[in-house]
Amino acid sequence: MHECAWNNLQRYKENRPLIGHLLPYLSVAEAANQGLNFREEHGWLEEEAQK
Repeated sequence: MHECAWNNLQRYKENRPLIGHLLPYLSVAEAANQGLNFREEHGWLEEEAQK
């Protein structure tokens, strides 16, 4: 599950379809290290979807 979640994060960052529905749980610092937009009230996925 851990590997699938991280593989899906990479696919998300490359704008490719996810395989399954798993994504990693990221702290604020981890999201920033991954280059993801993050707001505590929305998380990173919801924030990206609002573009």
